[in-house]
Amino acid sequence: MRSLSTRKRTAIVAEQQFSQTLAPNAAVSQPAAPVGNSAATQRGELAWQLMLRRLPALVWTTDRELTVASAGGSGGDFGRDLQTLVGSPISVCLGEDLTSDSPLIVAHAKALLGQASSLDHIFRRKAYRLYLEPLSVDGDIVGCVGMAIDITPRKSHDFVVHNTWPTPQDVDDASGRGQIHQRLSSEVEDRRLAEQALRESHDRLVQLAASIDSAFWIEDRTTSAPGRVIYLSPGYESIWGFRVEDALRAEQHAIWKSVHEDDRHRVQAFLHVDHDGPSPTADFRIRRPDGAIRWVRARAFPVCDATGKVERVAGIAEDITVRKEDEDRERRSERLATLGNFVAGIAHEINNPLGAALAATQAGLRSLPSDSPGLLRTCLDNSLSSIRRCTQIVRSLLRFCRDEPASHNEFDLRDVLAAAETITRSYASERNCQIDVQLADHPLPARGSALEVELVFVNLLRNAIEAGAKRVIVRCGLCEGQIEACVTDDGCGIPREQAWRLGEPFFTTRHKAGGTGLGLSVVHSIVHEHHGRIDFIPQDRGTVVRVVLPQILQEEPL
Repeated sequence: MRSLSTRKRTAIVAEQQFSQTLAPNAAVSQPAAPVGNSAATQRGELAWQLMLRRLPALVWTTDRELTVASAGGSGGDFGRDLQTLVGSPISVCLGEDLTSDSPLIVAHAKALLGQASSLDHIFRRKAYRLYLEPLSVDGDIVGCVGMAIDITPRKSHDFVVHNTWPTPQDVDDASGRGQIHQRLSSEVEDRRLAEQALRESHDRLVQLAASIDSAFWIEDRTTSAPGRVIYLSPGYESIWGFRVEDALRAEQHAIWKSVHEDDRHRVQAFLHVDHDGPSPTADFRIRRPDGAIRWVRARAFPVCDATGKVERVAGIAEDITVRKEDEDRERRSERLATLGNFVAGIAHEINNPLGAALAATQAGLRSLPSDSPGLLRTCLDNSLSSIRRCTQIVRSLLRFCRDEPASHNEFDLRDVLAAAETITRSYASERNCQIDVQLADHPLPARGSALEVELVFVNLLRNAIEAGAKRVIVRCGLCEGQIEACVTDDGCGIPREQAWRLGEPFFTTRHKAGGTGLGLSVVHSIVHEHHGRIDFIPQDRGTVVRVVLPQILQEEPL
């Protein structure tokens, strides 16, 4: 014994005595080895350290001068490195320069007199239950052994943590160890149940957040990290398309960096949340990693401290893309209805001068002598043909606005494509564009309005020319039992993420050039009425438009 330091000797004795305290009724298979036995000492120290690491408490021993001889357990609760406690006065370790009449020092003094005790102690705004008892060797008290258990969760509902000093409760030495053991077991069980309840509450919150499509977030607004996201629910990944882990590791305002450039000013105003102002709401667009655009509606709520300062902002965001698209379709339908009435009135007004021009041209042709120059007759024939075509277009517009069915007849798609090329030839020549129509060698019979189908390809050819194409190729043929015609150009093309919007009323990429967004809308309607389909296929250079129409099967001759 004398060859060991006083501090180690006190620690070894504490291990033997404290083991008996935790299990006072346990059977002892062998007598304890003498303290001077080095092997037994090493085993005792190892068992002592292993036990301390498992305890949810801080355990310490002192000598008679109340200097800490050893320490172990969950010292993290005290915010201290346990090694720094050894060699320090107990008054410094568990308080700020405690005086001799402080209950904590009184309890240690009683332990030096052989009396066990317990008390509640407040340290760094946390509540602890302390147990003290004497540490003796061969009947001589050489110091104290103590234990501190964090009871803040259990106490938080019935008292406010502040620096008070309750009087220690004395424990009769004959039964004190059993009472301490019972209290220790009760405190450990209470803490285990509290931690289990906390885990269950956390699991329920995680399950709730995972089952909701909306995204929840919490931002830190303190001076140390303003705007940093400290929580994101799984709904963020389904809306934004980014990983939650990446957003949490990023710098401040990470989840707002994917906001559409046209909506960033709206989001910047949204992020300024006042403690006494209304909860702000904002609708804005975000760009996902795949380039898709989503509409998001977000609402923020301030979380203030006791002084009213905003320290956190909690928010919720939902995907309203489908709702926005429905609203856009409704607005377009209303505009189309208004435009239809307007076009119907214009078409009716145009009919009158067209009728007069048609009658005058026909009269001019009839009055020409048989030997009149061929050029004059050719000009009048062309004028008559154009007037008749204008009349048919006006009638088609009226029918289209009134939603009346067109008269369908059988026609050859090759004739329609040739007529469309003739109509747009001069327009293409003015813009230095070449149109190459490659017609099939066999008939392509279809049923419908040849004039309306002709309008489809006239619109497609004009769009290609206006896109800056220098060459437009038109091919036609049969594909899987259907008639197929493709218009390919080498113009500026259209972004792939916008191709799906082609055909929407009033959608155009040529607003500055006078585009109305109605041409392709009419094209879509005509193709749909003819039970066909139209596909827009963006290329690296230019665009391919494919029109598919049903084929009329010719009856086999008998």
